[in-house]
Amino acid sequence: MEDVLARTDYLIKSYLWNDLTSKSKNGLGELTRSGYENAKAFVSLYFNKYDLVHKIGHIVRIELGREKTEAGHELEEEFLANLFAVKYFQFKKEDVYLGDLAKWIDYLLGAYNIKSDIDLFSLKNEYPKYTEDIKTHAAISFVMIRQCLQNTKNLADVVRVLSKGKIKTINTSIITRKGINGKELVDECKEIMFDLYENNINIDLEYESEINMKDYEKIERNRRTTAST
Repeated sequence: MEDVLARTDYLIKSYLWNDLTSKSKNGLGELTRSGYENAKAFVSLYFNKYDLVHKIGHIVRIELGREKTEAGHELEEEFLANLFAVKYFQFKKEDVYLGDLAKWIDYLLGAYNIKSDIDLFSLKNEYPKYTEDIKTHAAISFVMIRQCLQNTKNLADVVRVLSKGKIKTINTSIITRKGINGKELVDECKEIMFDLYENNINIDLEYESEINMKDYEKIERNRRTTAST
């Protein structure tokens, strides 16, 4: 008799500086209030590392069968995905990296004169509108990251909340590596999060050349079933 095996393929998208168009590079220079070299460093620090794990946080949520975010819960789920990313790097003891990230966040919040202790959840009704503009989206994301860095929960706590208890344990036998990014980081995080999970999860990574806020958070999902003898 044949066994039916299920596999879910995900595709997440992010950015590499050398792949970006001049328009996008100029936009990031303006967004970060810095020159090309600093903007380039930020892309490497944020998009090719933090942003990838943040999106895997969304995949943890999607695996519950809630592919679409419930109306009114967009800000809460974005906060949890950021909290997942911060706690993942704390779990890996990437203190130097998190210190560098915190310096960038503090610099950017200061450059835009934004306080990090604002009540984010008072903005939940307007949040979808704010995500349509790169500057307001970035500002809220930076406040989220700063607040997540101060949060005392651990990775297991966050995973339980994100998965509503469906993911009961993570694979702590994996030897993590500091300093990795890109697909290596995606694969490491996937193994830790999903190797003990009942479904087979595959996560691919693709880099875009143009920053597009409409598709920035989009995660493609394809559920497959195959027969094995």
